[in-house]
This record gives sequence, C-alpha cells and structure tokens, in this order.
Amino acid sequence: MALNPIEYRNLFVGVEGAIGIGKTTAAKKVAQILGYDFYEEPTTGAIERLRKKFYKDMEKYAALFQYKIFIRRFYQHMNIILNLNYKGAIQDRTIYGDKPFAYMLYDSGLIDEEQLEVYEDLWGAFRHLLVEPDMMFFFYADIPVLMKRIHGDRKREEESGITPEYLEALIEKTHILKEDREKHGVICFELDWNDPNTNIDTMVHLIRQTSESKASKWAKIR
Repeated sequence: MALNPIEYRNLFVGVEGAIGIGKTTAAKKVAQILGYDFYEEPTTGAIERLRKKFYKDMEKYAALFQYKIFIRRFYQHMNIILNLNYKGAIQDRTIYGDKPFAYMLYDSGLIDEEQLEVYEDLWGAFRHLLVEPDMMFFFYADIPVLMKRIHGDRKREEESGITPEYLEALIEKTHILKEDREKHGVICFELDWNDPNTNIDTMVHLIRQTSESKASKWAKIR
C-alpha cells in the first residue's frame, strides 16, 4: 500500500449578504460545481408559520421569531460540522449572520434590552459548541440594485416594507460581522454582487485554493 499526501480538505463555507442579493442561488451553484453539500437558510415549517405572524405583528413576535430561527440555525450548524469529514459544506447564511438581524430588531425598538440580553445568553450557552467556518463570502450590491431585486424580481409580500434605509443599516452590520469573523481567524472575502454571474468562478477558485492550502501534511494509507 502506498502512502499519499492528502491533497485537499473539505471546507465549511458560509455566504452572507443583504436580503435579495442572491446568496441562495450562488451558494447552490457553487456547491454543485464543487460537489459540496448545500445548506439553505431555514425558511420552512415552524419558521415559515412564525415568520408570517412576525410580519403581521412585529412587536409581539420579534423576539420569539429571533430565538426560534437562532435555534434552527444552531441545529443546522451542528449537522454541518458532524458531516464535514464526508463532504464540504456551503451554507446560505451562517449562524453568525443571525446577529445583524437581532441587532436590527433592537435598533428599531422591536425587541427591548432584556430580550436582547436573552438572545446573547443563548449565544453564551451555545458558542463553545460551534466550529467557525473555514471561510466566508460577503456579497455586496448597490442599494438600487437590491431594491429592484426585492420589489421588482422577488415580490415577496412579507418583504414589501423593506426600505433603502433598512438595507443600508443591514449592510453596515454585515461589515461589522465580517470584521468580527476575521478577528476569529475566518478567511473572509468581499465580492461585488451587482452582477451575480461574474463572480461564481472566483468563488470556486478561492474555495479550491483554500482547500489545498489547508490540506494535511500527513500521509494517509490508500
């Protein structure tokens, strides 16, 4: 039996960006090219039912909805890291991308200081079980482009109230998220997503390059 170096390592890749920017489509396409598992942002079942209640009465359901989706993201996160030995993973919004939305709710007065404290308590309880993604992509696009995609292309009823000011605030908090993840050693890339079709190849190249750079120097038996 020959001893051969491990030429690559399966990666955990997260994709972040504003609502309507095209994360899901891109993450799914890149996962197909690389043969990675694709993990879509939780939107079905109890999340969907609670989301509808939230948009009908934001003040009543904001905190409950945020707690619920955080826990669902946690389950998905654990599923990813338990399966990384078999396949790489590309996740459409990570658990870390949950924080900008929680703080947006706080800034808008939809959750109060005590409710935000409970949210941070959840983070404190679970954070030692989390494994940082190997790399994260942060998509950015101009506000008029995002507004057109949200209100002209997607036309989702629950997103009808999204304003340019909301998107600007969300982008600002996404910048904070990127800085925070870099401090924790995550390899982060910003990509212009005004034209989604131009940077798919770039994502694939960067993932392959990082996969090779993180390969083990030890040998394995084949």
